[in-house]
Amino acid sequence: MKLRINIAVSVLALLTIAAELRAMSVLEERRTDAYLQRQFENLNQKFFNGELPPTTVVWADINYFGLTTPYDNGSFVIEVDRRRNFLHTDELSDTIRHKLCHVATDQEEEGLHGPACSACMRRIAQK
Repeated sequence: MKLRINIAVSVLALLTIAAELRAMSVLEERRTDAYLQRQFENLNQKFFNGELPPTTVVWADINYFGLTTPYDNGSFVIEVDRRRNFLHTDELSDTIRHKLCHVATDQEEEGLHGPACSACMRRIAQK
């Protein structure tokens, strides 16, 4: 009986260690710009059929949830603040969705949060 308890405790300890290693692995992957880029590409495909202009998405240390910069060649860079978004999956998803709308409506209106951008954010927030 004592042997079975020791084995059960050992198995439980190994499962706990494995779960922690998996969680660390997920966080380590999330640290990369490639992770952000995949999130953007997946949402671009889902909501815009992959038709948004070329956009690079990177982690940054900025004082906003995210910052979208358009370039003269039609491409964009989105910087995502790691302090506000890294540990919070919902915040990260919301930030990237919000930035998708800035990219999608950049040529349609002046200013950051005009009617087209607001309508876009409402549309993709519901899905």
